[in-house]
Amino acid sequence: MHYVTLSLLVVFFIMQILRGTIMEQGSHKPVFEAIILLNKEDSYSKDIAQVSNSKGHFKYPNLPKGRYMLVIVHDEYRKKKKSFFYNGGIKEIQIILEKK
Repeated sequence: MHYVTLSLLVVFFIMQILRGTIMEQGSHKPVFEAIILLNKEDSYSKDIAQVSNSKGHFKYPNLPKGRYMLVIVHDEYRKKKKSFFYNGGIKEIQIILEKK
């Protein structure tokens, strides 16, 4: 019984993921090395930074439920902000960046 409970907790914990893709407007090419800053809006937590990989992907595992703000910056693109509510599970976000 303890094994089943532990297994369910592990699966639930692993499933708390925000992941996304950053693409260029028009061409939809992936944006490499964009800086993604994540902040929980209803707290005084510090930004959690990630960098997009060569496919434009990023991932924030083990994310608590709540309202968040994503800020995406890159030298070649305009800064983008996106507010969203995360209610658990796996959430996928696509971000389109506009060239400067």
